[in-house]
Amino acid sequence: MAPNPNPNPKPEDQSLTDFASKALRGPKKGALDQALSWYLFSALQAKPLDKIIKTREILGMLSENQLKEIEVDVNQFETFSVLAHTLANPSVYTRDLYGRAYAVSWPFPYNQETWDRYFKPWKPEILHLTFYSNLLAEHEEAIKEASEKKDRKTIFMIISSSSMGEPTYYAIKNRFIEWALPETMRVLSKIATLIEPSQFLEVASLDQAQKSEVKEPEVAP
Repeated sequence: MAPNPNPNPKPEDQSLTDFASKALRGPKKGALDQALSWYLFSALQAKPLDKIIKTREILGMLSENQLKEIEVDVNQFETFSVLAHTLANPSVYTRDLYGRAYAVSWPFPYNQETWDRYFKPWKPEILHLTFYSNLLAEHEEAIKEASEKKDRKTIFMIISSSSMGEPTYYAIKNRFIEWALPETMRVLSKIATLIEPSQFLEVASLDQAQKSEVKEPEVAP
């Protein structure tokens, strides 16, 4: 038997596991349908970046006919998911009283093809970019050359992957969310049409029951 890869799960991981287990032990309407209902419920409650990631995961569970029925561009959601994962996991450097420096590791090379796919639709290069110059020393010549050419795309890629100021990181993240979230919500509403309302309500009830089982911590007198 393979060893348990996570012998000491976090409390929130265990709660999630317990809830999923109870959901799948509900009335037998098909394990896949149960899982789909749970994933949809989870996505609707998630924060924006997680919502985008979970929606891509749900699409991976659907058949080709279901994908056609809800009229979704899976390739677009693959793009959404890559960017959401990247922006959700930045490197953070503690700097000074003025904030922290952020850097994201874009998981693709910078060229015209990747720019057109991942950035062109939401134009992050037009944002005002703040940065810590001492962390950009090795890129000084490249930034100077790009500035002379008014090449904001290259400047954006260098700064975002090296030393963004905290306001710039959040501005980039929010601009991406503004682009991707409306289509995400549209697709989630379409996915909901694939599920019986009673089944979704059943999952919601299980979630409420799970929360009610969590005891309030005792406060010492």
